[in-house]
Amino acid sequence: MIPFQHIYRLLEEGDLDGVVGFKEPEDLKVKASYKEVAKVSMVCICPEDHPFAARESVALEAFKGEKLMIFAPAKASVPLAHIHGQLMGGRAPSEFYFCESGEAITVLVNAGFGVSILPDLAIPKGLPWHCPCACGRPGACVFWRIL
Repeated sequence: MIPFQHIYRLLEEGDLDGVVGFKEPEDLKVKASYKEVAKVSMVCICPEDHPFAARESVALEAFKGEKLMIFAPAKASVPLAHIHGQLMGGRAPSEFYFCESGEAITVLVNAGFGVSILPDLAIPKGLPWHCPCACGRPGACVFWRIL
C-alpha cells in the first residue's frame, strides 16, 4: 500500500497508470481526472462475540469506550482519516493500535484486541463479523488517471 500523499505524485510522474481511491476534497489539488466507479460504505468490524456483531448498524458514539484498530495517519484516505480523527478526540494514544494495512487491522480485530471502522472495500470477502457503520453517506470510490 502506498501512502495517499505520494500516490498522486506517482500517477503524475507516469509511474502508475491509474489509482483507485476515494474522491478527494476540493482543496486537495489532484492533477488527474477521475471516474466514479462505486459508492463505498464504512463498516464496523468486530470479533464475533462482541456486542456490535449483533447490531444492524453502529453509530460513531458507540466506539467511544472501545479499543480501536486504525490506519496509521499516513496510510488513511482523507474521508477515513476524518472519521478516525473524530474517534480519537480526547482519548489517550494507548486506546489505539495504528496499523499499516487493512489486513493487519482484521487480524488484530479477529484476535480480540478491539474493533475498527474500515471502507467495505478493505474488508476481506466472506468476513462474517462486520456491520454497517452509521457515520455518514457512502463515499465515492473513484478511478483516477492522467488524460
